[in-house]
Amino acid sequence: MLNLATMISFPRLSRLLPTLLCGGLLSLALAQGDLRARLLAFMPDNGQVAEVMVWTPDPQIMAIKERIRQASQQDPRWFREYAAEHGADSPPWHPKFGVSEGEYQRSLSPDWVRLERTGKTVRLLVVKTGNRVTFQGGVGAEALRGLSLDVASGELRTAEGFTARPRTVNVAAKDDHLGLGARRGWSWQIEDVNLRTRTAVIANLGLQQLSNGGVLLAYNRGSTVDGKRQPEVSLALIYDKKVDVSKR
Repeated sequence: MLNLATMISFPRLSRLLPTLLCGGLLSLALAQGDLRARLLAFMPDNGQVAEVMVWTPDPQIMAIKERIRQASQQDPRWFREYAAEHGADSPPWHPKFGVSEGEYQRSLSPDWVRLERTGKTVRLLVVKTGNRVTFQGGVGAEALRGLSLDVASGELRTAEGFTARPRTVNVAAKDDHLGLGARRGWSWQIEDVNLRTRTAVIANLGLQQLSNGGVLLAYNRGSTVDGKRQPEVSLALIYDKKVDVSKR
């Protein structure tokens, strides 16, 4: 039977989502008016200029991963059996991995990728109708097209009709793995499937205020449409909204 697990599997996405979600996640419990004002303060304006960020892997961790990959090519059958035996994406360390136990544990760390500035910019297109803000994309930000947010309730809706409720995110500087420092805001996690249309989506949208007052908008998505796997999406933007920290 088709389900989310069998219809969609995106290894890269599964690595990025924990990174974006790091920090304390709390159920959102704000007065509706308060939530609306805060979400609008974070959302981009129509024509908003945003800087494109890029996920950059740590070269040392990438080197460790490459040594493990090379070791697996030496005895692929053993690696398959070992992974099947432990039934996990990250099985316990073994000397046959070709790296030390400490190196292996480091390769599993969420801080193996960081967000860095590219100097490139995009202009975001959004439409605000009542309490709903809908992304129309924009050159370089086509991945956002069709996403809409009800700023009164906080509900996020994808173009396919899948929905998610927000959670607050509060990342202390000591817990930051992206190189952005302390930040706070919201995250929406979508994992849903429509068996009738054979459509499935695994996605995360994050809106987080940085310590310098800028806003990070990060969207990662994997999907199948009509049973066909679509290209993964990973978009991270930073823009200036001059959010008032005292009101957060």
